[in-house]
This record gives sequence, C-alpha cells and structure tokens, in this order.
Amino acid sequence: QTVRLPIEFASLPRGPDPCVWVASDGESAAAAQLRSTRGHGKSEGLPHEPIELVALRGETVAFQIGTQAGKDALRDVTVELDRFACASAGEPQNDAEVPVQVDRFVVCELPMARRSGGKVLGESLGWEAGAAPPGPAPGGALDDPLIPVQVAPPWASYPMHLQSGQHRAVWIDVTVPPDGIEPGSYRSRVVVRHRRSNGGINVLAEIPLALEVGRARLPYAS
Repeated sequence: QTVRLPIEFASLPRGPDPCVWVASDGESAAAAQLRSTRGHGKSEGLPHEPIELVALRGETVAFQIGTQAGKDALRDVTVELDRFACASAGEPQNDAEVPVQVDRFVVCELPMARRSGGKVLGESLGWEAGAAPPGPAPGGALDDPLIPVQVAPPWASYPMHLQSGQHRAVWIDVTVPPDGIEPGSYRSRVVVRHRRSNGGINVLAEIPLALEVGRARLPYAS
C-alpha cells in the first residue's frame, strides 16, 4: 500500500457548504464521498494529519482530490501542490529544488444508461449469471478518462466549474526519479481554491502531504 489517507477534514462540513475529500488511486469518487460522509463525526483535528505517500526511486504513486459544491455553485476550482521540500530529521531545511514530478489530471465521468450484458438481466459475456459485480445505478456514471489539466476541453473544464451539489475530482501523479534524490522524508501541501463571486480567491482546503522515499530503486527505472 503506497498511500495512507485521513478520513476527512473538520474544516469542510457537509450539507449546504462545499466539501473536499481525498481518495486513493484505487478508490472511486462515490466510495470516497461515502467514506468521507461516514467519518464526518470523527474528523475533529484531522486538518493537521497529512496524506502519506510511500514510493521507491523510479516509482509513480497517485491519489485523488475531490471537491463538491454546496448549495452555491463554485467557480474556477483549482487543486495545486506546493513544491516538495526535505523533511528528514537532521537534514538542513533549504530551498533546493527536490526533483519530484507532479502531474494533474481531470477525472471525467462517463454516463452509463445501463451496464453491458445480454437481453436477460444478469447475463453477460464476461460473467456467469449472478456472478457479475454490482454496477452503477441506472443513469449513473463511471469515472474513466484522465485528461491533463493543461489541455482540459470545455466539457471537462479546468479550472473546474461546479454547479450546486456537483462534484469533480483531480487525479495527481507523484513521480520519484530513479536518480538525483536521496532516500528520506519530503513534505508538500495540497491547496484547493475557488474564485468568489466578487472575483477574490478563497481557499477551500489546505492538506499537508508527506512523501517517504525508500532506498531501493525500481529495476526497470531508467
């Protein structure tokens, strides 16, 4: 397991207010929202608990940041990471650039009128009757394409525009180079912002991020 995530952040309440949630690279948006909702009552103090990533040199690890609008729409929502810095005990704290590559992608949802299958409910080419895993609710959607934020088209806008109650997510790849970085602990911060109706910028969430780089180097890294 390469990522350990807090349940939720107390500064981001449910209901009419916007909320921000965190998901691993193997978790769907719907599952992360459900986990976040269930953990809301236990979230006091968690704004100071970081997302924790563990990677070998030459490895890419990933996580997701989701934002959901409350009763009011959100305009120009961005998800950004501060530059990584050394956080190992005994290491000098300086402004030297840590060569960790960060790539962000807009997570797009594909509408799914119905799941694939035959004319008989539960029939499928890939599953025996009754063996297929549960699909989305009729008329639901599936998280699928990842579009780099730099080339996001109008129908998958970035910065993101969210209507009341709508959610969007950003997938974040963190790539540790095979060379040029020492094993140890590094820190960053995820900042989620949006534009107010008066044009000002508001911070929705600030989430500490900790990255532990192991000594081993992946054998296929080049």
